[in-house]
Amino acid sequence: MKWLKYVGVKRHVVVLSVLILMFLVSLQGLVAVHRIEAQNRKLVDQTLPLFEVIQSVRHRLNEQEKLFHQYYLNGQMVSFTSLVGSLSRQNQRDLNQISTVLGTLPVLEKINTSLIKLNTIAENFDKAMQTPTDWDKARDVLADFTPVASKIGQHSFELLTLVNTSVKDNADETLAETENALLWSGSMIFVLFITAVILLQINRSLNLALIEQRRLSGFPEHNPDPVLALNESGDIIYANPGAKNLVRNGVQPSPLHCLIPDDFDQLMAKAKMHDGVAKKQHELFGKTYSVELHGLS
Repeated sequence: MKWLKYVGVKRHVVVLSVLILMFLVSLQGLVAVHRIEAQNRKLVDQTLPLFEVIQSVRHRLNEQEKLFHQYYLNGQMVSFTSLVGSLSRQNQRDLNQISTVLGTLPVLEKINTSLIKLNTIAENFDKAMQTPTDWDKARDVLADFTPVASKIGQHSFELLTLVNTSVKDNADETLAETENALLWSGSMIFVLFITAVILLQINRSLNLALIEQRRLSGFPEHNPDPVLALNESGDIIYANPGAKNLVRNGVQPSPLHCLIPDDFDQLMAKAKMHDGVAKKQHELFGKTYSVELHGLS
């Protein structure tokens, strides 16, 4: 019985362990999924649009260059500095957006510095083009525009490279996170499988033990020899049909207590000294019976 209780407790521990492992696997998988979704969302919502933002900066730079040349060729243009300044402010907003995603970068500071120079060049060019037009000065100022615009173009290409590297790093990080999540889940599933096998084996052993217990528990009922169960006071708490038939079919009907040897106390003390087992011969109804006393815990 103690062994059966131990097996039952062990089975409950294993079941609890399986449930805890299942919870941990689900929790880890959920955390991994949310982390991967957050990384993918950042990649789609913030990083990938930067390619389009940088292209917009380059496009506005071309628009500014067109404004310079149109102004020079036409000799006049209304709100030239306002148009150039508006394009520069839009570029500034886009650069701030890039800085929010990628952080402060030296290349962004270089582009910002170049945009400020462009605004200054635009103001000087507009002054030179005012009536009377100073064409020599206008040509000199226009010549200053080209290297500044070229630097912005180079820096924007460098910025594209950085964004591409950031996208690749994010993709690699997401891939590594996915692989780790799959590895963790696979390991936990393997542990769950082993635990389930152990649990099935324990359950099988328990069932076999219960079957054996039922078989043994039915043995006294079918045993033709008398079998009694007594407490430490010597009171009969169980008698099988064999014992009842013996006293009923004796020389004269007798109580069940006649089956108990008179020296029961000594016999019980002897059993305690010999691993719970004691034997003796007992005369009853003119016959000699072999009495065995087994102590039960």
